[in-house]
Amino acid sequence: MRVKGLVVVAIPLIALGVITAVLYNGQRSINEEQEAAAEIARVRSQIQTVLTLLLNAETGVRGYDLSEDRDFLEPYEVAFDRLPEALTNLETLTGDDPEQLARAQHVRFLTGRKLEALAGIRGTAFGEVNTPTQEELLAEDQRAMDLLREELETMQSVEEAALDQRLDALREARASQPYVLGIAIALGLAGGLFAMWLFTTGISHRVKRLEESARRLAKGEPLLERPPGSDEVGRLAQALQDASDLLNDREQKLVAAKETAELASSAKSEFLSRTSHELRTPLTAIRGLAMTLHSMDDLDTDLVRESLGRIVHASENLTRLLNDFLDISRIEAGVLDVEIEPVALQKLLPGTIDLMAPQAREKGIAIELSGEDSVPPVLADPQRVEQILFNLVGNAIKYNSEGAQIEVSCTTPNDDRVRICVSDNGAGIEADKLPRLFTPYDRLGAERTAVKGLGLGLPIAKSLAEFMNGELGVESVPGMKTTFWVELPAAA
Repeated sequence: MRVKGLVVVAIPLIALGVITAVLYNGQRSINEEQEAAAEIARVRSQIQTVLTLLLNAETGVRGYDLSEDRDFLEPYEVAFDRLPEALTNLETLTGDDPEQLARAQHVRFLTGRKLEALAGIRGTAFGEVNTPTQEELLAEDQRAMDLLREELETMQSVEEAALDQRLDALREARASQPYVLGIAIALGLAGGLFAMWLFTTGISHRVKRLEESARRLAKGEPLLERPPGSDEVGRLAQALQDASDLLNDREQKLVAAKETAELASSAKSEFLSRTSHELRTPLTAIRGLAMTLHSMDDLDTDLVRESLGRIVHASENLTRLLNDFLDISRIEAGVLDVEIEPVALQKLLPGTIDLMAPQAREKGIAIELSGEDSVPPVLADPQRVEQILFNLVGNAIKYNSEGAQIEVSCTTPNDDRVRICVSDNGAGIEADKLPRLFTPYDRLGAERTAVKGLGLGLPIAKSLAEFMNGELGVESVPGMKTTFWVELPAAA
């Protein structure tokens, strides 16, 4: 492009001395129009900056209101610090237009109202007592934002109209140049005219495509295909495409963050409701049975033994729930302790199955153990391995009906890994639910059945396996079979 430019410039220099005055006047007019257009562009950019800061502030506060995650407040705090300067710049840039200046001042007033509403919403999320309710604050925030959008869109429309006028004037000024240049080219070389036409046609087409892409970027629409070439125009087109990709990526992250915040809020509410119910049941049983024993005059030995057995069972349930809460909190904090040592599965597995057998017999479910003698010891914490197995076998018993078959088996998928599988021939798990299987507190709809639980067992078991340098996974065929497996490193 530089070579073409030198050719085009060199040819008209022959006649430049004759038409210098005409060209100077024309160029001065073009420069004035360009400067005016640049000033309008600065005003439009500043309007967009104010709108972006307002949207960032609103998104940050609403995200924090939904999730109580302070990271969401960062955009709000940045916007709070930058808005005064941005509004001042906007008033300065529109100072030569009384109507636009009045609109900018009104925008400052509306921004104050919006920031006041956002501060109230933020304070409510912090637990502060405010006279307006949350709904009133949200409504006021929305009203202020609607008015701001209307005012800023009006300012943008005015500036766009002014820009169009300036561009028309600029095009008119430029349109007069070909006549002057034509005289110079006619006095020079006829070939210069062809070179100029070839040069301007190529650049104009690419620049128009860039201009249309810029307009689409401002509207959030897909850009046109990038013009070919690696020159300045090509690099400008690539920079425009990079800006579009960055904006799309930030928009997707914002949507994902909003969805995550909503899911976290819902899961928290569900967890609190379910936890209070699960803890209240054993506590009520303990209190009621203890009061019954205390009020009896003649204690019947069998009745006392039965009541004490219920108390012990209820206490064990409560202890298990509390241990699950402690484990999940330690896992989330990354501070769970494990003591790694060689563990012989030939001893550990039969003992674990024996402890689970009474529970299985009550439901008429058979448990079969195989392969434990053919695998080497594993490097793990024996108590944590038992905890994982209690969870997997317990779930197989809990979610199956009378007559079901449970198989616990051991294999060696390779020389340095040992896999323990717990399989059952129950209803299976639907494929679309498998990704949620290890999400804490998500019971995949089982909370609407008579089977009790909090949805913590599998997430804890998976995390325990990973803390011991292992893995935990699942394979299921709906209506036929489900297999949970845990892989652990083999001892050397």
